[in-house]
Amino acid sequence: MKTIHRIFALLVLIPDIAFAQTSPPPPALKAVLKTLDGKIYTDVKLIEVEADGIRIAHAAGVAKLPLEMLPEEARKSFADEVAKKAAMQATIEASRRGEQERLATEKEMSTSQASTPALWRPESMKLVVLEVRPDGVVAKRDVRDSAMAALPVFVEGVKGKPKGQMWSARIIRAGTWRHESRTLPKYRLAR
Repeated sequence: MKTIHRIFALLVLIPDIAFAQTSPPPPALKAVLKTLDGKIYTDVKLIEVEADGIRIAHAAGVAKLPLEMLPEEARKSFADEVAKKAAMQATIEASRRGEQERLATEKEMSTSQASTPALWRPESMKLVVLEVRPDGVVAKRDVRDSAMAALPVFVEGVKGKPKGQMWSARIIRAGTWRHESRTLPKYRLAR
């Protein structure tokens, strides 16, 4: 029964709350308002002070008036409140832009990671040179360093490594290398 009374009280109060938005004009805002550009508004009621002016209800409807168009007395009385609203709106807008930038960065990072298969990401390997070629070396992975089998790979752009030398490198998968009857995974040095 108490719940029904509470619901009834809310239903009775909601219209009062909704119509409480319009208030009588403050002392600086008279029932008849003449703006600096010559427009005349009658039966003026203040609806809301906004960041870039005021919104009023008048005999012919609703209007939004920039602060610059108000008479001097009204402009002075609303200037502080308009400045507060403008500062609050600027803070909200800066926060929104920061959030949008953060989301765009996250999306860009997730997209680039999702579009880059694990095979194409840089990895560190210990390699042993099997054969020196003019455009790189044929090497095999050091079996002690990896759970992978010691399969030969071609590393493009490596110069000055003698046959049998062991070395560590950060390499990226770069397709396949074909020479005569051999086809090997091709890698290049990561930068």
